[in-house]
Amino acid sequence: MKKYFSLNLFVILFCATFIYSGCTKVSTVCESKSESLTSNWKMQPGDKLTGMADNLIAENGFDTKSWYDAVVPGTVMGSLSINKVVEDATFGINMQKVDATQFMQPWWFRTTFKLTANDLKKDVSLRFNGIDYRADLWVNGK
Repeated sequence: MKKYFSLNLFVILFCATFIYSGCTKVSTVCESKSESLTSNWKMQPGDKLTGMADNLIAENGFDTKSWYDAVVPGTVMGSLSINKVVEDATFGINMQKVDATQFMQPWWFRTTFKLTANDLKKDVSLRFNGIDYRADLWVNGK
């Protein structure tokens, strides 16, 4: 009986050691940084960019001085209203005065942001929470 007891005790201790070593937590530091890109956006209707290659429009340094300031998150209509291009469509019957054809074309939205050299060594992802049904996304002309 003593032989079985010591064998059982050995098996129990072995299993406990094995299980404990498998449960120790390995510390992995995973730094995460989040930046909200809600400022310095510009927008322009596609018809004002006719004849320009998309990749050139998407390049860093493309001149957007004549573009409208855009509110992001927001809509083209909201930004046009803030820029006084259209009257506030939520007031009275102003919505009836809006030319709907201007919304039947693509609109370009642009902003810039900086990454540090250290950021470029990591996986970087962009998350867009407010795209309304379709978008072509460009980063540095690609």
